[in-house]
Amino acid sequence: MKVDQIYEAWKESKKTSSVSKGFSEGVMEKVRGYEKAKAAPWFAIGEFLERMYTHRLVRAGLIGGAALAGLLRMALAFWTFLAV
Repeated sequence: MKVDQIYEAWKESKKTSSVSKGFSEGVMEKVRGYEKAKAAPWFAIGEFLERMYTHRLVRAGLIGGAALAGLLRMALAFWTFLAV
């Protein structure tokens, strides 16, 4: 029976645990921080494309690059046609 009394005394001593002031607020701040970090992706492709297409120089460069690629493709096709 002495073991049971020791065990019961140990259980009673562990029941009364104290939590520091502001503990729950700190936990909730961390939870909100994790949710915010999870909601915001590391690289948002939509935002990147929106920023890229709104700049005039970038847009002009993309159009110019596409035009150059098209001209090169046509020249290569023409050159291949003449080589045959």
